[in-house]
Amino acid sequence: MACEIVHARLQLARGDVAGAAVTLAEAEQDAHAHHFAQQLPEIAAARVLVLLRQGHLTTAAELAQAHDLPLSQARVLLAQGDPAAALALLEPLRRRAQERRWVDEQLSTTMLAALAQHAAGESGQAMDMLAEALALAEPGGLLRVFVDEGVPMARLLREALAHGVSPDLVRRLLAAFPVESPPRVGAATAHLAESLTQRELEVLALVAEGLSNQAIAGRLVLSVHTVKVHARNINGKFGVSNRTQAVARARLQPPVTHLTGSREVVPAIPPSGYAATPAAGPC
Repeated sequence: MACEIVHARLQLARGDVAGAAVTLAEAEQDAHAHHFAQQLPEIAAARVLVLLRQGHLTTAAELAQAHDLPLSQARVLLAQGDPAAALALLEPLRRRAQERRWVDEQLSTTMLAALAQHAAGESGQAMDMLAEALALAEPGGLLRVFVDEGVPMARLLREALAHGVSPDLVRRLLAAFPVESPPRVGAATAHLAESLTQRELEVLALVAEGLSNQAIAGRLVLSVHTVKVHARNINGKFGVSNRTQAVARARLQPPVTHLTGSREVVPAIPPSGYAATPAAGPC
């Protein structure tokens, strides 16, 4: 279970948000199946990170509240554009962590406080907070937590580098972030389906056949929850809100070829009125 959570966080650090969502959905399914309730808050905290990257702020807020995750709640408040509320939540947690010498929590609260100060336009205080967080992180090599915070942290680190804050360490951290490529005009609409994973293509082909989530789960030997995660990822990549729109958008795309081992898998989406036979592929 712990390995799945770490794997999901690594996927998120590489920019594979959809992959992280699927990994965490499977981890949550396993936790429920094997009665590992103690793992659910950690899974939920990682899911909040994924939901925030996907722009699902309401769902992220509900999840953080349901599991009583104050750090996740602070992240949601920052994503909602309320750094003052985030700071009000973080400050007592940060003081408690300092008093009790809980280094991990002190690092997390200080790092998030730096993001909140930066979002509030308090650049000087943000730099001070970030310098404190870096000093806490470096001795134990606790650097991945910065990458977990995504684009807002990358922006803060770039500003810190310009101000000469721990330049060697900041350069190492920035190198760990996924490269942000500017979108090419027309590329997203011309080959939108190329961004889908093989499993998402298989799910989409079965959706086009008119199968329910339950039937798709049975055909692909997945849980219904995992199928729903794949469907949500497909909708997000296509910029649509339901399966009918996703299939309609897919029919406008050229066929996509994914290589798996030595076999080519091309799950074509048929024109309306025709059924497709999805190509088989590994999990």
